[in-house]
Amino acid sequence: ITDSGELGEFELENLNIEIFNLELIDYNYPKFTFKTLVSKGTYIRTLGVDIAKKLGKFCCLTDLQRTRIGSIKLKESIDINTLKSLDNVSKMQYVKRVEEILINIPRINISSTEVKKFQNGSFIRVENQKMHNECFVFFKDELMGYGLIDENKNLHPKRVINRRN
Repeated sequence: ITDSGELGEFELENLNIEIFNLELIDYNYPKFTFKTLVSKGTYIRTLGVDIAKKLGKFCCLTDLQRTRIGSIKLKESIDINTLKSLDNVSKMQYVKRVEEILINIPRINISSTEVKKFQNGSFIRVENQKMHNECFVFFKDELMGYGLIDENKNLHPKRVINRRN
């Protein structure tokens, strides 16, 4: 909406997404239910609209349930009230290390000479890396933080974990 209260024109950006699986669960005209597995950045509401367009119809999403985020599955989760009612020992079965939760994010190891540079926010050259994207940064088995490798193979710190010794 513009300053004058009029609806301005805009264009939606086309994104490259991947649909790994699309399964029709239920169809009872005019409603249908589907289950899908998609790449990061996919808008499910838009996917529903795109499906309707292909069918020559209009649609609106009435329910959306995320069943998985990365390696975390809804069926393996516990609601907050149940968690609060458990004793500390029982709660521990639901605790996971950050690396387990975010297992799909690549890992890079840095040398002892690079640790201070990373902790101070300086980029590190990573010649032998094939990827350019987000990654966990480790020194030996210790998580140092999270970084981004750019197209020039420079590792830029995004989140640094400073531990006191």
